[in-house]
Amino acid sequence: MEKIVIHVWTNNCVNSKFDKHNTGTYWGFGDILRGTIKLFQLSEIFGFKLYVDISNHLVSQFFEETPHPFKSLVNTFKDK
Repeated sequence: MEKIVIHVWTNNCVNSKFDKHNTGTYWGFGDILRGTIKLFQLSEIFGFKLYVDISNHLVSQFFEETPHPFKSLVNTFKDK
C-alpha cells in the first residue's frame, strides 16, 4: 500500500493550544515553507508520496497549482 501525505497550505487555521478564542492567528510564510521542506525530506527518508496543496492560501494567486488526485478531499475538509 502506497503511503501518502497531503500538506495543505491555508490562511485560515486554528491552533487550539495557542489560539483558544479563534483570534485569527496564522502561521507565517516561513513556518509553512519550513514545514513543507521538512515533509519533503521525510518523504525521501520514509518513502511516502507528498502532495502540497496551495489552493487555500494567498500564495496560490502567484503560482500555478499542480493538480493532484485528492483535490476534492481537500475541498471537503478545507474549513475544518
